[in-house]
Amino acid sequence: MEHGFRALGLGEATLPDPLVAELRDLSAEVHVKGAYLKGARYVVLTLATGWYENRERGLPSGDGLFLLLDATTGAPAVLLAEHGYLTDLRTAAAVGLTLKYLAPKDARDALLVGAGAVARLAARAIVAELPIERLTVWNRTLERAEALVHELVGGGWSKPAWPMRWSLR
Repeated sequence: MEHGFRALGLGEATLPDPLVAELRDLSAEVHVKGAYLKGARYVVLTLATGWYENRERGLPSGDGLFLLLDATTGAPAVLLAEHGYLTDLRTAAAVGLTLKYLAPKDARDALLVGAGAVARLAARAIVAELPIERLTVWNRTLERAEALVHELVGGGWSKPAWPMRWSLR
């Protein structure tokens, strides 16, 4: 992630605007994004979907895949149906980098907004980058915030005495 952001800042990355298709009648959207780092072996394309009524169906609302194109020939080289995991991981890594370079180094309190898949990974990024003593988890629904806090506190974290609190607002 850090290498990619640095390359973008130096003008050594191609990052076109995303293609976004909003499918309002389906309560859904599709995003197609791409990137190429100068000298890289692959051109990367990602396709991410959001089907927002899937939660009511007991399914994840997001899904996705990665397509790597050979940078020499343009031929498809790798197709990975990653179901959004790499996108979530990339987002959490970006949180970690933001904290590394922009957050006060002595920050002891942090606010985590959301309690979904990205929040689980972002919480780990927050703790890895800062000497956090208290993490406030905010989510629209109390039950999901409580479930995330329970998972984090009981999940074998390296900071077992880590005080946590959550709130809705």
